[in-house]
Amino acid sequence: MALSHTDGLELKELAEEKGLFLTEGMWTRYFPAVEHARELIANGEIGDVTCVSSDFHFHSPSQEVYPTSPLYNRRLAGGAGYYLASYPVAAALACFKQWPDRVMAIANVDEGTEVDVQGCIQLGFPRDSNGGGKGGEENNLESKGR
Repeated sequence: MALSHTDGLELKELAEEKGLFLTEGMWTRYFPAVEHARELIANGEIGDVTCVSSDFHFHSPSQEVYPTSPLYNRRLAGGAGYYLASYPVAAALACFKQWPDRVMAIANVDEGTEVDVQGCIQLGFPRDSNGGGKGGEENNLESKGR
C-alpha cells in the first residue's frame, strides 16, 4: 500500500479528507481457519501462545519473469520483504496482544536486481504479551520468505 510511513500518512489523510475507507487487502486474515485460531487464542482455549512459526514462499522463477517482473524491481518495491513478509508478521500479531520489542532479520539479496529474494524475520514479544510466557522463555515468530 505504501513504501514508507510518510506515504502511509499521506494516504490516510487523503482518505479522511475525501471521507473514504482505506484498507490493505490482507486476504489471509479472513481464512476461516485463521479466524477460528484467533477465537481460540482470545478465549484462552489453547493456553498461552509462546511461539508462532509462519512460512510463506513460492518459486518465483516459475511465476515471475526474471528480471523484468515488478517482483525484482527495487523502484517498484520488489523483493520478498515487500511482497511476502507482511503475511507471516500478521500471523504473529494475530497471536500476541502487544507489538514486538525485538526484531531481527536477514536476507539473501540477488546481485543482479539488488532485491531480497529470501529472508528470515524473528520477532521477540514481551513475556506477558499473551498473559504468559513461562520462566525465561521468549515469545517468538520465525518467518521464512523465499
